Amino acid sequence: MKHSKYIHRSWMIKIALVILITVTILWGRHVTVANAAGSTEVALRENILIIHSYNQGFSWTDELHRGITEDLSDIKYNIYTEYLDAYRENPLDLNTVEKIKSYASKDIATIVVTDNTAYELIISLKPEYFPDTPVLFAGVNGGMPADMKFDDVKGILQNVGYEAFFLWLDTAMPQIKDLLICGADTNTTKGTYEQMVQAYDKLADHQLDFKMHLIKIDDYGEQLNEISSYDAASTALYSAGSFGVLNHDQYTDMLSVNSNMPTFCGVSTSITNKVIGGFVVSPYEHGHIIGEDILALSAGRSIESMSIIEEPVQQKIFNHNGMLAFALSESMLPANSKVINKPEGNFILTLNQVILISFILILMAVIISALLLIMTIRRKTHLALAQANNELYNRKIELEEKSEKLIKSQEELTNNYNLLINANQKISNLLNYNQLTGTLSEIRFNKLLETAFLTEKEITILNITITNLNELTYSHGKETYGAMLKNIADFLRSITEESDLIGLSSNNDFLIATTGIRVEESELIRQISYYFEKPLDLDLFTVIIKYKIGIAYYPAQTNSYPELLQLSRLAITPIINNVLKNVSIYNQSIMAKIQHENCIKNEIETALEAKEFVLYYQPKYAIDGFTMLGLEALIRWQYRDGSVKSPGYFIDIAEQSGQIINIGFYVIERVCQSIVEYGLVEKEIPVAINLSGQHFASRDIVYKLQDAVSRYHIPSHLLEIEITETAIIQNKEFGAAILSELRTLGFIVTLDDFGTGYASIDYIKNLPIDRLKIDQSYARRLEDIKSRKLLKTMIQMAHELSFEVTVEGVETQEQFEIIKAFEPKELQGYYFKRPVPLNEIFNKKE
Repeated sequence: MKHSKYIHRSWMIKIALVILITVTILWGRHVTVANAAGSTEVALRENILIIHSYNQGFSWTDELHRGITEDLSDIKYNIYTEYLDAYRENPLDLNTVEKIKSYASKDIATIVVTDNTAYELIISLKPEYFPDTPVLFAGVNGGMPADMKFDDVKGILQNVGYEAFFLWLDTAMPQIKDLLICGADTNTTKGTYEQMVQAYDKLADHQLDFKMHLIKIDDYGEQLNEISSYDAASTALYSAGSFGVLNHDQYTDMLSVNSNMPTFCGVSTSITNKVIGGFVVSPYEHGHIIGEDILALSAGRSIESMSIIEEPVQQKIFNHNGMLAFALSESMLPANSKVINKPEGNFILTLNQVILISFILILMAVIISALLLIMTIRRKTHLALAQANNELYNRKIELEEKSEKLIKSQEELTNNYNLLINANQKISNLLNYNQLTGTLSEIRFNKLLETAFLTEKEITILNITITNLNELTYSHGKETYGAMLKNIADFLRSITEESDLIGLSSNNDFLIATTGIRVEESELIRQISYYFEKPLDLDLFTVIIKYKIGIAYYPAQTNSYPELLQLSRLAITPIINNVLKNVSIYNQSIMAKIQHENCIKNEIETALEAKEFVLYYQPKYAIDGFTMLGLEALIRWQYRDGSVKSPGYFIDIAEQSGQIINIGFYVIERVCQSIVEYGLVEKEIPVAINLSGQHFASRDIVYKLQDAVSRYHIPSHLLEIEITETAIIQNKEFGAAILSELRTLGFIVTLDDFGTGYASIDYIKNLPIDRLKIDQSYARRLEDIKSRKLLKTMIQMAHELSFEVTVEGVETQEQFEIIKAFEPKELQGYYFKRPVPLNEIFNKKE
């Protein structure tokens, strides 16, 4: 009997499978036919291009778009949408403009533009790119230009009946004596201002009880101060447009909240919280009119037969919350007004409650019935199982007793085995992968490089070094460091092949191994360079990454995989300090350059012993241009052939080799000798010395400076220690402690090249320094108004923080006159004097 039951169930399963296969085949044929029909429909669609002046998410724009497209069927129309993101006077993105030009090749049936910026753009492009394409517009302020030369440009102007609004306001709220029209003085709101002023002037004969004032201050805080100067009991506000990065809705809401005055607006989407509203334009209604015009054009109507709608297409919408806040009753509203946010009556609320409770009760009854049914089914199932289990119970007891010990042993063995497997996997993962980025470790990378690639293949190795990784880590913290490396790793994975290797070395260099020869112009390297040349947006910060890429080839340059990695690192050497070049392919000249640098290192040692290094001095003057306030000692190399080498020839190499320490000690000794020799103690002329960040890795610099001023009997304040932001960051905490000790001993501490590093203002204000020396690049860019304002602000900020200021790089009379007005303490540059030996400075003065 059981056997027949199983046969019956088997036949039922077979029949179900046959039905499932049949349905699948029929559905596949249906989809094929539907896709074929869909392809035909796509070919017959009209292309509509919609260009919005503002960004997606701006309620005005979104409502316009909804009204335009609501009745446009996907079957009949292809809708292309572009957003210009136009705010204030920002120039349009050239890539967006070029993309819009490209639509000239797409057979566009109709172009729709919203607001002034998109309208002006398409009018400028139409003669060349869209001469025969009809244009419909909405949301345009300020009326049509008198010289409109296109018959196929029609639409609806954003006009509001301001005269009727003024008359109503004068009657409904007689306590209002001042109406403040608020907004930013931009092209977007210019049309609104002009219309309101014209409407107010037309009502001059009506002797309105209130006066209208235009509040067009660009600073929001100053604008609120201006508004607060009016009597709140007799003043109303009208929001005329957006303000900076605030859209119209946000700005209107902020005016209402921050002023606590009756606030009106001209756009329906801006009626929020306690904004009263008024005679408003509905972007959805405007968009709907344009959508109907598109349907009419598709039906065969010519655009020349259409007219431009200049009369106000508006609604009278009032916010119950705003009316309640400022005692405005419904009886005072104009005819045909609509009141929103009005609470519903008790009857409706009670009815809704009854409906809700009824629904809950029905739902609970259904759930309880279902639970009872489930319980009944489970009870019957349990009874059937109990009967079957009784037959097996006795045998089960016997087996369980015999196998109990075996099971326990097996469980222990299994647990131990699983623990061992998990431990091995974790160890393998730690050894083979970087836990932060998920990339291969350097050891695993090298191993796979030797095994994963066949020897007959050509291989390219890329070594990517983040040159400012330490600076970014110190200035933004370890979280930014981790997020940055993970973002870079994710990007590299997205552009490489699955067979390529991506690793991270112990010094945080990214390694890529890929088959084939990849030159500088290859797509892979071009994508990497493009990624790094853009600012990287992280959760809390936006950072600029400085990078270098070294490239080496197998087997063209070496047959050894370890040597291949070394060559890719060496390839970076000649460009490490070159700000204009970020990619370098290894060649024999690089090894020659390294050998040349090693030669210079040896020559530096000889030059120190032979005292071939000499000091030039450049004066620093007061803002009168005549009074010398100090000197800066600048090192030169009097080469054995008689030539003079600038610091650029040897300083970077000395920094890399650590020889910069002894060079700094040498300069301290020679400067102290010169101070005594030329009587600078009596003349009270301090001398500035440039020190490296390496000097602040230990307290030796403190001992050296103390010993020097003691032996030469020089007051500590006549030695000025100059150090860069980058040098301080290299030894962040220890270096700051040494600087603090030097200041306590009387030495003057100056932060050199200020404005070129990564340190934040909050970090700098706590540094133990006396003076900021602003980098010479700021003096060179004074013809730029923004750069000039930035320099002035930096000097004022330094004064507020009680720092003295030196501006270097003054080279012309014009630069001197401009900077002098900002009142720094010292000026330095070729305009006054170039660096020369000290005897030339004082001989000339004498």
